[in-house]
Amino acid sequence: MPCRAIAAAILITAAMPAFAVFKCVENGRTTYSDEPCGTAAEKIDTTPARGYASEARARETTADLQARADGMRRERIARDLAYEIRNAELNIESLQDRMAAELDALRSKKSRAANNLAGAAWEQSISTEMQAVATRYQADIAAERARMADMRDRLQAVAGR
Repeated sequence: MPCRAIAAAILITAAMPAFAVFKCVENGRTTYSDEPCGTAAEKIDTTPARGYASEARARETTADLQARADGMRRERIARDLAYEIRNAELNIESLQDRMAAELDALRSKKSRAANNLAGAAWEQSISTEMQAVATRYQADIAAERARMADMRDRLQAVAGR
C-alpha cells in the first residue's frame, strides 16, 4: 500500500508544472524568471498543448498529408514506369542486335552454297530460315514496342494528374 501512495504522489506531482515562469520587461529588455521581477511581471502559461488547435486545422493537415502521399505515390509510379520504358528500349536494341547477328550468320552460311542443284536447294532452305528468324524477331520487337507504348500512355496519365 505505501508503494501505491508514493506512486500516486509522484504522478500527481509530475502532472503539475514544477514552477511558474514570469516575463519581465525592464528598460526595454525582456527577461524570463521563476519569480516575479516587479509589478509589471506577466505570468506565462507553461502547460503543454494537447491535441489540435481546431478540428478544421486537423482536417486540413490530414488532407495535406493525403495530398503529399498521393504525390509521392505518383512520383514513384512515374519513376518505375520511366525505368521500365528504358528497359524496354534496351530490350528492343538487344533483339535487333541478336536478329542482325543471326541473319549475318545465315548470310555467311548462304554464301558458301555450291553452284549446283543441291546448293540451290540449300540456299532456298537458308532463305526460308532467314525469313523465319526475321519474322520471329520482328514479332518480339513489335510486342515490346506495344508494351512500351502502353507504359508511355500510363506515364502521361500519371504525370497529367
